[in-house]
Amino acid sequence: MSTVIEDRYFIFVDGSNNNNKFYRYQLQDDGSIITTWGRVGQKASSGMKSGGKPALDRLIRERTSPKKGYVETEIAESSATATAGASIEKSRLASIAATALTADG
Repeated sequence: MSTVIEDRYFIFVDGSNNNNKFYRYQLQDDGSIITTWGRVGQKASSGMKSGGKPALDRLIRERTSPKKGYVETEIAESSATATAGASIEKSRLASIAATALTADG
């Protein structure tokens, strides 16, 4: 079984067009990239790509280009998936959301 060696999360928020989308890329030690995407709070889609770190870097450049407009952010895990007793405070989640909305202008 592969191990995640890099985990990157991107979000696109545009209140005027009702956009609240995300992409998550997880680079595995075998060179595969697990991609998860969708609308925040909804059922996500996922797929797998190959190509290792160079392919991951290319995906990130595409996603963060001015045309796409995604920004990288931290991953907030729910308490159900967080590690041994760790949980995200509501104020921290509010801070992440505020940062994404501010970036949208």
